[in-house]
Amino acid sequence: FHLFHLVNGDLVVGTAVAGPQVEFFLRHQVTVDEVEKVKRSHPEAKLLIHPECRPEVLAHADFIGSTKQILEQVAKMDASTFIIGTEMGIIHGLKKRYPNKRFYLLTPKLVCPNMKKTTLAEVAAALRTGQPVITVPEPIRSQARRSLERMLAVI
Repeated sequence: FHLFHLVNGDLVVGTAVAGPQVEFFLRHQVTVDEVEKVKRSHPEAKLLIHPECRPEVLAHADFIGSTKQILEQVAKMDASTFIIGTEMGIIHGLKKRYPNKRFYLLTPKLVCPNMKKTTLAEVAAALRTGQPVITVPEPIRSQARRSLERMLAVI
C-alpha cells in the first residue's frame, strides 16, 4: 500500500499497486518549483491539492483533499481563482459547475494516460450493445464498488 502524507502528520492509506512495474502517481511528481511558478503567475489563487502530492508540495496548499472534497471546497471558499493539484479531468467539471470562477491546473503533467484511453465513441458503443461484458472477481468487485459509488456521487 502507498501511504499518503498530510502536512499535519496524519496518514491516509492509499491504493495497492500490483504488477511488475510500479509507477509513481502523477500527483507525486509535482515539484515545489512548479507550485511556486504557478503561484507567482496567479498570486490571488487558492491552491487546492490532492493528498497524494509530496509533503513539501502539500505545505503550500490552501486546502488538501480528495477530488470530491476539492469539488466541494471551491463552493465554500470566498475566492474566484483556484489552482488545482489533481488529475486535469476535474477542471472541466469545475468550470461547468462554477462558471464565474477561474481554474488553473497546477502543472500540465497532471494527465493520467490510463484515464484517457477510453473514447466517447467506445462508451457509446458499449452502452448501445452492452458489450464487452467485464466480470470482476470478489473481493476486488466489492472493494471497487465503494470507489465507483463515490465517483458517481460527484456527477
